[in-house]
Amino acid sequence: MSSSTVSSPLHAKAPFIVLNASAGSGKTYALVQHVLLNALRPKDMPNAYQKVLAITFTNNAADEMKGRLLEHLLAFSVHERPEQDGFFQPIWKALELSANELQRRAKAASKHMLHNYSTLNVGTIDQFTHRLVRTFTKDLNLDDNFEVRLDLDAMVTEALDLLYSSLGEHPHLRDALVTLVQERMNRDENHNPDHALKREGKNSFNEDTWEHLKKLPHPSRMLEIEQELNEKITTICAQAKALSNEARAIIKQEGYNADSMIRFKDVNSHLVGQWQNLKRHDMNAGAYVWQSRVKQGDDSRWNAFKEKAQKFQGQEKQNLMLLKQATAKLQQLAATRALLDKFDELQKNQNTMPLSAFNKLISEELQREPTAFIYARLGEKFWHFYIDEFQDTSTLQFENIHPLIEHTLTKDESKNTALIVGDPKQSIYRWRGGKAEQFMSLTEDSHLSNRFEQLQNGHQLYKRETIQLGNNFRTHGAIVSFNNGFFPHLSSSLTSAQHRDAYAIHSVVQQPKISDDLGEVRVNLYRQTEGIASSAEEFGKLVCRKTLERINELRAQGSSYSDIAILVRGNSNGGKLANYLTQQSVPVLSADSLLLSNAHESAVLVSTAKLFLNPSDKIARFELAYALGKLDKLDQG
Repeated sequence: MSSSTVSSPLHAKAPFIVLNASAGSGKTYALVQHVLLNALRPKDMPNAYQKVLAITFTNNAADEMKGRLLEHLLAFSVHERPEQDGFFQPIWKALELSANELQRRAKAASKHMLHNYSTLNVGTIDQFTHRLVRTFTKDLNLDDNFEVRLDLDAMVTEALDLLYSSLGEHPHLRDALVTLVQERMNRDENHNPDHALKREGKNSFNEDTWEHLKKLPHPSRMLEIEQELNEKITTICAQAKALSNEARAIIKQEGYNADSMIRFKDVNSHLVGQWQNLKRHDMNAGAYVWQSRVKQGDDSRWNAFKEKAQKFQGQEKQNLMLLKQATAKLQQLAATRALLDKFDELQKNQNTMPLSAFNKLISEELQREPTAFIYARLGEKFWHFYIDEFQDTSTLQFENIHPLIEHTLTKDESKNTALIVGDPKQSIYRWRGGKAEQFMSLTEDSHLSNRFEQLQNGHQLYKRETIQLGNNFRTHGAIVSFNNGFFPHLSSSLTSAQHRDAYAIHSVVQQPKISDDLGEVRVNLYRQTEGIASSAEEFGKLVCRKTLERINELRAQGSSYSDIAILVRGNSNGGKLANYLTQQSVPVLSADSLLLSNAHESAVLVSTAKLFLNPSDKIARFELAYALGKLDKLDQG
């Protein structure tokens, strides 16, 4: 690992800097500082900030960074004693300039930025990808005026409606969907395939799924394969039915029943019953069936049959199970592929495109084009790249932007840089392609992106350097100390070496800067009171009571209600807890409580309107009385 001993990216030597920044470590501060370092580096070039591309994960983060950049420049520009500015001091030292010279450059840059604020290249990864797509509109066979749609769910629903309306023209696909519904009903699942198809349709824009779905053959070919497999299933089921009929004949001719045969009930259920229709049932005759025997008399005929049936199950059970699973999946994939074809048709007819399609759309085009040509098409060239929240960046997103980074770092004589910031412990967007392992491999310097042809032994195109921010400016000392000990202790239980390293002491430990020993961490384990039946409902009530006790304890220590935040696992848990606390006269501010429909004042208006239209509406009378009571507007006399 090319790990660094410096504590700030301002002093990094390598052109590609990996900033490993845990929560509260001041990563935005360091990021903005480094951007301004490069924006003020060129002499007499007030527009140097336009050569910086900073990519964040959300619009709010982009707006915050823009605001901070301009705010710091303006404040430093008018500072009466610039040599005392703590934020810019490391910058002029790194650039080996005087404070007055850096202030002169900051004045020019801030003035230029104020007049050209829209040219400050700070935005989200989706915005930049959209920009690339717009740049290559003709190459991608898109109309210049194509519309970006953010409602992927609605587009998938529209495509599904198109698919259903065209089933009359595709009887094989219609029959496959009917069979799929029947199979789902046989497995006691929801017979409506809409949910599964919509899920598959949305998942098709997931990078990992897309790589496989794009290789799927046409639906008709998958249905041909499914038909071939079904013929094999039919053959096995026919053989099983013949054995079932033979068992039935033996039982009838020999007069076997529950009194004369041990395990007769199991034999009757499986061999005689379920084996008649193995398309609907599983071939799962268990040990009890093969332990069946005749209590008295000659049992040679039954034993011979048992041996034959058991041998058949041993040969065909696994085959039948795999064939069933394969045919069901082929039916699902054929329907999914047909849905995706309708989705493409919908995009062409409406001249629209979902935002989530941009990454995979532009990826193949960027791989074909020389980087210099991409820069020419963009109309500008960036000298410095910044990517925030890199742990949530997908593989495809990084592959799309990396050619530009590589070209900047290897084909230019200037001191160009790239800085990525992330924390694998805060990765929360795996469901949309975010890959924390990608960031981990960059911190370890094992990622092959800086190797020629991305070969393990390829020539190193540029150097990387990992810097870890070791301070915590957000949290009190007691909480930081708890985290420093707790997570490394748990890391030994993780199976992945990369994940263990992410939570190891050297990756987690921080130094608190707010206080050394303030704050508190308390872990309470609750068990249900003895004598009360254990259930989720009773345990929920216990948690509510304990939460109220803790709130009252904090209140007694001088904390106000606004100082207390409660996190719950799910919305349903939060709703139950909020209702309980409200009943105990604890003021609760939550997403539900902010809804107008939950306000007692709106309930008064709505119930009054109902009574005006229908004076005999008893439910409206009760709602009005309840709301007035909560607002203390009822006459107690």
